[in-house]
Amino acid sequence: MKSDLSGKLLIIRADADVSIGTGHVMRCLALAQAWQERGGRVIFSGRIESDKLRQRLSSQGFSVVGLGSGRPDDPDADGLSALRELYGNDHEPWLVLDGYRFSAEYQQRLRDSGLKLLVLDDYVHLPAYQADILLNQNIGSDRLAYTIPAESVLMLGSAYVLLRREFRGVRSQLKNGVAPRAGRILVTMGGADPDNVTLKVIEALKLAELPGLEAKIIVGPANQHLEELQKSLGQASFAGEILCAVEDMVPVMHWADVAISAGGGTCWELACLGVPALVITLAANQLGVAKGMAEACAGVDCGWADSLTPERLAGLLEDLCGDVVRRLAMQKAGRALVDGQGAARVVERMAFFPFSFRPAGPEDCRPLFELANDPVVRNASFKREKIGWEEHRQWFSRRMQDKNCLFWIPLVRGDQAAGQVRFDIAGDEAVISASLATEYRNAGLGSRMINLACRKLYTIRKLNRIKALVIKENVQSLKAFGRAGFKVMREDTVKGLPTVVMTFEDYLDEPVSAHT
Repeated sequence: MKSDLSGKLLIIRADADVSIGTGHVMRCLALAQAWQERGGRVIFSGRIESDKLRQRLSSQGFSVVGLGSGRPDDPDADGLSALRELYGNDHEPWLVLDGYRFSAEYQQRLRDSGLKLLVLDDYVHLPAYQADILLNQNIGSDRLAYTIPAESVLMLGSAYVLLRREFRGVRSQLKNGVAPRAGRILVTMGGADPDNVTLKVIEALKLAELPGLEAKIIVGPANQHLEELQKSLGQASFAGEILCAVEDMVPVMHWADVAISAGGGTCWELACLGVPALVITLAANQLGVAKGMAEACAGVDCGWADSLTPERLAGLLEDLCGDVVRRLAMQKAGRALVDGQGAARVVERMAFFPFSFRPAGPEDCRPLFELANDPVVRNASFKREKIGWEEHRQWFSRRMQDKNCLFWIPLVRGDQAAGQVRFDIAGDEAVISASLATEYRNAGLGSRMINLACRKLYTIRKLNRIKALVIKENVQSLKAFGRAGFKVMREDTVKGLPTVVMTFEDYLDEPVSAHT
């Protein structure tokens, strides 16, 4: 089995500074790790002010490249386009944009340069987007009205929450249950906290009537209020400590009974580990997170920071810490909401774009019957006669039960079935059968589908080769398999018909363009 993204380039354009915090870069770090784990290379490019954050990225094997002023303008776009040549002229590398300053015109310019584009969004801040994939990981994002090109893919909801590998790795070790009376409080207001909301939280902790209260207060690398926070905490009667620029949040979250968090990506980390959270909104892009956590019963929406008093926050904290039944329900709801596999799902979609593949199921029997009797499909088959429904039904049932048959439905634009791909495996070889639905033909997608399906098979099964048996007179199929990377092995006779035997042996060959 092989790494399907070996050598493939991912460029991440995100900024981190005192005003916007580190959230954009940190969630992209999760995506970068998932890409790297499948053999790919990653470049972070943008304005990243924190030396510690740049060092953290570099220490994990990612390149960090500045881009002039960091403004999303024409020179910035030209610099991103040039990176793929500086770091190896990859075929159709992916570019990720995470931020709120990248206009639709800027996005289009990058797509026109030959980059495949994934844009992260939180609240429809643009009237239109020009992404190949648009990702919004927030609860309720499926209710938003996005304007995107017809060929683009939407990935919406908490199934796609981007969590770093330390959170993915700890899921299997989580235990159920909460403390009868909560007293360990984690405070985290993001990487910058320019309005010093952390100070307001410390004041709330001073007011809260919680016997044995302990607090760990996270101060991010871009926070400029450390001295003031230390002074305030030094005047507190409870046991508290300030932790600066924490790289591994998992042990700290494990320690906590309850968290007080800004409404950013940290909420999804808390949910994944099952830590009940009081969520404070610091910026417009956090509104959906705070509301979504409350709707899912994984957190308490405390509203905007500027209208939240220390007294009210202290009361909300007392109520939650004293309610063991509620905290247990929030633990279960959070873990059900975020399973930690979002980054892997997004990378899977990127790896096989514009297709994704799901196993065929009972619901596909009738659509595949209709596809099998399509005149073009029948003409390319070794059996030219029309197939009867009962014959097809029995054949499909046998295929579903055959452990040596991998039967996939290729999907485009997110969830639209585009045909079928089947592999019959014997020993170290597989024989492919593929057909594309009528509405997706004559656009170069057939070759792309075949190539990507073969690449995917090589990542999950140890094989020496994949074979295609193509009727010699079927010129279109011969061309399609040739463009997909198949080579002619020999000619033969199959079921009385002259046949060309073709093989696909190295999936690391450059994939064909969807516009071939």
